[in-house]
Amino acid sequence: KVLYTYKGEMSDGTEIEISPGTVSVSGEAFYGCSDLTSIIIPNSVTKIGWGAFFDCTSLTDVTVSDSVETVEDRAFYNTAWYNALPDGVVYIGKALYAYKGEMPAGAEIEISPGTVSVSAGAFLDCTGLTNIEISHSVTNIEEHTFSGCTGLTSIEIPDSVTEIGYEAFENCTGLKSVKIPDSVTYIGRRAFSGCTNLTSIKIPDSVTSIDNGTFSYCTSLTNIEFPHSVTSIGDSAFSDCTGLTNIEIPDSVTYIGDSAFSSCSSLTSIKIPDSVTEIGY
Repeated sequence: KVLYTYKGEMSDGTEIEISPGTVSVSGEAFYGCSDLTSIIIPNSVTKIGWGAFFDCTSLTDVTVSDSVETVEDRAFYNTAWYNALPDGVVYIGKALYAYKGEMPAGAEIEISPGTVSVSAGAFLDCTGLTNIEISHSVTNIEEHTFSGCTGLTSIEIPDSVTEIGYEAFENCTGLKSVKIPDSVTYIGRRAFSGCTNLTSIKIPDSVTSIDNGTFSYCTSLTNIEFPHSVTSIGDSAFSDCTGLTNIEIPDSVTYIGDSAFSSCSSLTSIKIPDSVTEIGY
């Protein structure tokens, strides 16, 4: 049920209708097929992979239904169809695929109800973004979605979201407050790294591990609330958090990774429970 690739030479002006029942289009399936002009994606397809139509420069006609829930980064990059779309938020099916064009300063965006996912890099380096309201239908925030959005000052993640991808909010230097709901079970590596104005973070009870570098370089961070669900603290998880003065690690934690609190130059007190069996270099 997976469209894996297009094999062989494609003739000029090729039009393709993907077979009904197909569930996903693999990454780079039509990469560089410059003779492809039209694609019909059936309503059985729920996922379009990374760069699936990357550099299909003649692709002008795309038919896609609301069955699509996930559209990965660069899926339609440099296609005639995408290039012709007006600037602004681009939705493909139930996925917020990208913000196209240059975002104006002071932009406020409300993600449309019914949106299931926000694609990787959708708002990457959109420094003009000052407020984002995420719909309660969204389940995943993909990698580096809001990375470099220096104008964001606060973010409230709805309780429909289960995963926050790696580098999702990296270098959001204006971010002062974040609300992470108990629905979130996974926070990716470096998700909030470099959020230099973030002062406090409450990690929800649903999270079992803090990934590598998740809160590194959060230099204003002075308060961390660890839940008793966390069993491991990854490499460099809080490195260079120079505002931290004391840490109390819950007795659920068994592993503290390499450089987990390195260069936390203001740290004067730390309580490590008996449950910890390994502390990295």
